[in-house]
Amino acid sequence: MALPRLTEKQIKKDPEQQLRNFKKTKDFLIAIDTDGCVTDNMNGKQMLIFHPQFMEFYQLWGIESYFREVAEYYNLFSVDRGALQSRKDVQQVLQERHIKLPDIKPLNKYIAHTKENKLGLGNPSLEEYLNQNPLELITQYADILIVSKTPYADLANYWKAQGIDKYVQVIAGQEMGSKGHHIEIAKKAGKYEDDQVMMIGDGGGDLKAVKENNGLFYPTPPGQEHN
Repeated sequence: MALPRLTEKQIKKDPEQQLRNFKKTKDFLIAIDTDGCVTDNMNGKQMLIFHPQFMEFYQLWGIESYFREVAEYYNLFSVDRGALQSRKDVQQVLQERHIKLPDIKPLNKYIAHTKENKLGLGNPSLEEYLNQNPLELITQYADILIVSKTPYADLANYWKAQGIDKYVQVIAGQEMGSKGHHIEIAKKAGKYEDDQVMMIGDGGGDLKAVKENNGLFYPTPPGQEHN
């Protein structure tokens, strides 16, 4: 490369620096795409990696054939757009198998955010977007239950002092039993399905608590609590 390769730190800090510092050396400028243009790798990339990961994340294996048909048509073989949710046969299968298509509103809001702030799509802009109001974003789509072995009064004081108690439905401290018990009671009270319950935690006890209730787990690695 004519210019030195950017480090991850440089990309995160200023991803457009090489574009802004670009110097003309020839009479013409030619922009070249890589995937599907220079390299013939789009079929494998989409069919073997993107589509299975998408179906796993959103649990759409029950309509795999329909999803693959539309995804391959839209992403690989057509200049037009496929629309999975508008097909009557897909709607019938979704209803019969009790499967829901993912809500794309959060994605659309993120894309709108990048356009308004003239940001690129990628991990740096996504991280910035999520860090602005992470709890506020979560509460648009989920109820928040605080589970802890800390006394209730201490928890309530902390959440109020930080100005984030308004995002929480329930605070459960050590007086209310174990974390697993907290989740069990709230899950039953709210009549949530297994895949509608998730625990964000940093230890084995947190994982155990949600697994006792057949829920999902999102780990917070040490040193990355605020990321």
